[in-house]
Formats: sequence, structure tokens, C-alpha cells
Amino acid sequence: HEWNAMWAFLELGLPGPVPVAWGRGSGFSAVVSETVNYVMKLDQWVEKNHMARETNEWVHIKRDLIKNVAEIVGKMHASGLHHQDLYLCHFLCRSDKYGHPLTLIDLQRVRKHKKLPKRWQVKDLAQLHFSSEEFICKEDIEWFCHNYKKAFGQHTRKASSSLWKAILRKSNRIKRHTQKHGL
Repeated sequence: HEWNAMWAFLELGLPGPVPVAWGRGSGFSAVVSETVNYVMKLDQWVEKNHMARETNEWVHIKRDLIKNVAEIVGKMHASGLHHQDLYLCHFLCRSDKYGHPLTLIDLQRVRKHKKLPKRWQVKDLAQLHFSSEEFICKEDIEWFCHNYKKAFGQHTRKASSSLWKAILRKSNRIKRHTQKHGL
């Protein structure tokens, strides 16, 4: 699955590891990709830089990253792909103050559909919301939604409203599960 997902990302122009080789042995398989030269997981980068949130520069940088994540996820979903493990920690970024460019990793669970079922769209977006919740405000969410909808090709307010309610419900379930099991 990961090999096919890497190629699908490459063909769609989505930022992911570039596949080089794969192999299978007795009871295991392996995928080799080109080195990803970004040295930090996005959740770590945000946590490290979040304290600068009062400055205009931080707001601009944060909005840039939110737009970039929204476009990646929107394009992925519009293409019928879903990640199944779409947390901030699966985006890699540079460690500098801008954090660009991003690369989405851990593609082994990515699946392809002719049309992405709503439940997988909700799950991916809820995981992303859950993992970024402590760092974002209402305006950030609106900015994400605006850019996600543009990339996904969704333009109706009604669809957006019902989708967002489902995302928040799922995000809250993830939070309760995480707290209950000490994850």
C-alpha cells in the first residue's frame, strides 16, 4: 500500500516521500524512499514556535502553514485518497522559522476511492483538528476551511456546516479515547 500511495502522491503533485525501491521477504516487506531533508515533525515545530504567536510575523507564518496543510489535504481528498492517520506529527517540515516546505509521511495506510466516503474525510480532518487544537483559534479554523474547500472543490455552505459538525464530534471522541487510555 505504501509504495502505491507514494506513487499516487508523486503523480498528483502532493508532497510525500519519493519511492525508490521495495522488497518482500519472509514475513516482512520494506519500502525505500529518497531522503526527506526536513528535520522536524510539524507538531514539534508548532510547539517550539507557538510562543511567538503574539507577533504579526508569527500570524503570517502560521496562516501560510495552515493554508499549505489545507491545500495538501484538500487535494488529497479531492483525488479520493485518505490517510487514516492524519495527525500533525505526520507532516515533516524544516526547522527554520518558516517551516516550509511540508511533506506528508507514513503513507502505508493511505487508501484510494473513486469518490472519498464522507466518513474517511471526517476521520482525517478530525485527527488533524485534534492534533492541532491547542495551537489554533477560530480564525485559523475558518482559514483552514476556506483553503481546504477551494482545494477540495466544495463550495456550499450547508455541506460545509454539516461536515464541520461531524468533524468536531469525531475530534471530541478521539480526545475522550486518548484521555481514557492515557495515550
